[in-house]
Amino acid sequence: MYRILVVANQTLGGTELLEVLRSRVAQQRCELHVVVPLTPMKSANPGGGTTPIAMLAAGGAGMAVAHGGEGDEDVSVKTAEVHLSRAIDQFRRLGVDVSGDIGHRDPVHAIQEALRLKPADEVVLATLPPGISRWLRQDVVHRARRAVAVPLTHVVCTPAELAARKA
Repeated sequence: MYRILVVANQTLGGTELLEVLRSRVAQQRCELHVVVPLTPMKSANPGGGTTPIAMLAAGGAGMAVAHGGEGDEDVSVKTAEVHLSRAIDQFRRLGVDVSGDIGHRDPVHAIQEALRLKPADEVVLATLPPGISRWLRQDVVHRARRAVAVPLTHVVCTPAELAARKA
């Protein structure tokens, strides 16, 4: 059984990520473990509405991300939980066993921790495109490749495809 660690947050519904996973599943029996690192976000912008990053993170599903009095950490956790739940449901439709966890805020730390607890044959790391992606600005792809001993596939998911993933 080929074990894949999928690491993503806002990109979990991206078409490119699904294509990579479908390709792996078509080649051999696979098992997926999804880790969603917590992404810091603000519950509301100074104008009182949900920030663009929180709206994108909600995936256009109509879920209210920001609630009165709710702290930023609560918003981050709830958003990660929604992404994880949707991803598990979506990836199960590929005909594979899927498990998942919420991970550390630092994606590289989240990858290392996940591999320590649940070894994998490959890491698939999905990010937003350059210019939008906080993870790319933090050099997560290169740092992760240096930090792990298994192959790492980087998948860039475009925002237009994220908007199309409505639940």
